[in-house]
Amino acid sequence: MLSIGLIDANIHAGGMKDDESPISIVGRWLEWELKRYGIILVSPDIADVLLIVFSGMIGFASSVKRQLTKVRANLSAYKITGGAISANWPAAFLVCDALAVGEAYEFIREIGKIISGNGTVQDIKRFILEYPNAIEKGQVADIKRDSQKPWLLDRQYEIVATPNSFIDWNVPPIKPDDGVIRVIGSKGCHSKCLFCSTSFAQEYQYMPEQIALAEKINFFGHNHKVQLLSNDPADLHSFRLLKIKLDSNSFTIKSLRNPDIFRSLLRSKSGMVRIGVEGVSERLRRAVGKPITNDELFRIVLELADHKFHQQLFFISGLPFENDSDWLEMMEFNKRLAVELHSGLLRLKFTTYNPTPPAPLCRFVPPRSIFSRYQEFAKWRFENAVSRWMYIISGIGNRNKPGDTGNYGLALAELLNLSRAQADSLMQSDNVFDLAPTFDEFKRMPHNIIGWPIDASLRYRMTEIYKRRTNIVAEESSNAKQQF
Repeated sequence: MLSIGLIDANIHAGGMKDDESPISIVGRWLEWELKRYGIILVSPDIADVLLIVFSGMIGFASSVKRQLTKVRANLSAYKITGGAISANWPAAFLVCDALAVGEAYEFIREIGKIISGNGTVQDIKRFILEYPNAIEKGQVADIKRDSQKPWLLDRQYEIVATPNSFIDWNVPPIKPDDGVIRVIGSKGCHSKCLFCSTSFAQEYQYMPEQIALAEKINFFGHNHKVQLLSNDPADLHSFRLLKIKLDSNSFTIKSLRNPDIFRSLLRSKSGMVRIGVEGVSERLRRAVGKPITNDELFRIVLELADHKFHQQLFFISGLPFENDSDWLEMMEFNKRLAVELHSGLLRLKFTTYNPTPPAPLCRFVPPRSIFSRYQEFAKWRFENAVSRWMYIISGIGNRNKPGDTGNYGLALAELLNLSRAQADSLMQSDNVFDLAPTFDEFKRMPHNIIGWPIDASLRYRMTEIYKRRTNIVAEESSNAKQQF
């Protein structure tokens, strides 16, 4: 019988344990699924098939290569991956042989059946070639790049695969090595923020049996730390039925506007309330589809602090067509918080915008000026608006750290499948670089060989609306620059 190993590249930043046991959420799930077919994971150095796990899209190839080397994996093994990286399939195929698109419940179970039935690697390849929700490396071997614009394909190609949408809600809760039990409440996102690949890569679905979901969480929550996995748990009916303290969860301002949901949050006593604010100004938040005013955000932060919640607000530095006025507004908001906040812990986390497909905004590359804006803000804050209750975080590791131009160039090169020099050249201008100004060019972006839930024509129209929403008078920007 073929042997299977696992490369859990999620864990490279935090350091890997000496053994090769999976520690991430997806790694634990894969281990459980395969055991149902009598398959026990083996060390990657002797595996015939390697399952590659990585959360997100940024830095996929470099992280996986690093982990393959670290565990001395068998490089001749047949390597399979899936998840968010399917939208950037050229990067996936730098290190892998096959790619699951969308949800992988059915895909992994078919792989388990083939291996438990003494199938061969060739049997796995044949299955993938016929499976509509996966891509085998050979299927894209003849796809070529535009010679003048290498971030585009030379023409529009037929759809190669579509995302699988089947979710098995009966999968038991997952407990990775951090000790926190995860219970799946929903997949995808009901919001359609224009920068977010999750919103456009899969349809939003939630666990149908909400009462049973709440009972499950209440049961485990008496003796364990529990997280309800959802982009917006407060939007789920089960959240209002919880009687235990959640470890931490992410929420949207839209949900917290509802008084009933806000009272449910107060009862849940989450260890950390995380809120995706995104744009550093009201203008940018309206443009991406999150119309949150500073006054409303300020009110919610203070109210949560009064109820002893720790909070983390997520902001994106470098959204397309960001300017100095946006950061002046961020300074004022920061100063206001520094003066008025007198309890709890508030973290402001800044990460750098990345053009991740299939989000509509993936056609825009930010100029190099985004780094100096963040650096000036961080310096200003240190000198003018420090608070014992509040501090800022610049990304996780170096993959998306604001101000880190070197690592950003590497990430951009992998995202666009370009050389480092080519990626750097796109950022030389003081203006946003548009990778696909016309709809014909947008259709030729590599991620469009996959049939996403929202088609290319609508995603392109969304980017044109974003451009109109962010259009400001040049004089206003010039005046702001003088103040800055």
